[in-house]
Amino acid sequence: MHEIFPLVKYKKELTNKEIDKFVLECKEKNIDRILFASQKSTSVDTIRTKSLHNYMNSLEPLKLDSNRDDNLEYDTKEIMTYIIEAAVYDIGTTTQDKPIATTTLTASNPNSVDVIKKHFLKAVVKLFDTN
Repeated sequence: MHEIFPLVKYKKELTNKEIDKFVLECKEKNIDRILFASQKSTSVDTIRTKSLHNYMNSLEPLKLDSNRDDNLEYDTKEIMTYIIEAAVYDIGTTTQDKPIATTTLTASNPNSVDVIKKHFLKAVVKLFDTN
């Protein structure tokens, strides 16, 4: 993308004129399908971890002679979740402003960006296997 269109910069909102200009440039370069991918959301959830400490705490309220507070402390961890969406447009044949295919990838606590890219590309390939 950045080799063929080095002057394209990310903008949150594009005007119809800017979109029409981009589509025209694609057609001039014999590009008829465009894949747009974007990160739709990022969320952080705190959950209880699987640990002996948590297991013992969950049994604590069952004790009849417990003098402890009901405010038990649990081991927790944060889970980062990314939702990435892709839409493929066929500018050569599409008369409506709609994608010909879409897919969504949800990644929780990814170890690396390379792993996300690999899974994401597999999801995109599946779009064309079913069409």
